[in-house]
Amino acid sequence: MEDLRKEIENADMVLVGISEFFDLGEPSIELGIVSEVLREEEADWLIVPVMEAANDSLERNLAALTKLAEQIKKKNCFIVSLAQSEYVANIDWREGRLVMPNGRAVFAQCSEACEKSEIESLNDTQIDKMHELCSGFVKNLQTIQSVVNESAVKIPLPEEVQRAMRLIQMREQIRGEVQSLKEQATKLLGKCPCCGAQRVLNVVQAKHYDQRGYQKKWEFYSKWLYGSMSRKLLLLRLGGNHSQIGLLREPFEKIAELNPQAKLIAQNDENVNDWLENV
Repeated sequence: MEDLRKEIENADMVLVGISEFFDLGEPSIELGIVSEVLREEEADWLIVPVMEAANDSLERNLAALTKLAEQIKKKNCFIVSLAQSEYVANIDWREGRLVMPNGRAVFAQCSEACEKSEIESLNDTQIDKMHELCSGFVKNLQTIQSVVNESAVKIPLPEEVQRAMRLIQMREQIRGEVQSLKEQATKLLGKCPCCGAQRVLNVVQAKHYDQRGYQKKWEFYSKWLYGSMSRKLLLLRLGGNHSQIGLLREPFEKIAELNPQAKLIAQNDENVNDWLENV
């Protein structure tokens, strides 16, 4: 991708938008049902570490983003990530130039977002334990998925009926696993020292998402963006073609429209990794 390297070199500033695709990747379990049950059990704040544990393309995503970071690190750049996995935050981006408005899956907040509480990073032991819990959860779901699929094959019923039966069986068994995961995760995070409410991960899926975790960085980003309006700005939108259009696709298109010197290069979720690997 010699052309992209030239675009980066010629740009005064570079803005990268990372979609939530980098959380999802290529999941090893059926995330649709899992997401629904997590939401029903008011545990959808756990979806990101679960997706990370189920993401078979995690290493590929990390390698692709690391390669891009090396290309833009010396530029006046900013990265807006809708992905919440910590591996995105741990990439060697230019210091202080990453904002994650959907939250970070290794930060905890009061579930009621009380004003006196602090948003705190989990310690290494808590992070390792959360990974362990979610990895175990995913392995159990893979087993459930396999057993249910095998048992359904033995029943001489139409495919649509078998599928409905599989979904019912899986949902109930997944519910039990979700309840167990939520119980262990809440015990790990503990209670808010200010109001006594349960602590949850500081992510947008939380019932009362505490946005203080990213607000100061967002203010810095807004000032940076304002200063780009008369400069050669290269916008790289990595995914985001299907979901959260209002947070990534539309803003990037609007920025490109308002700045006559801006150039937008957008890649859809389906081919973004292939594209990045050739950068």
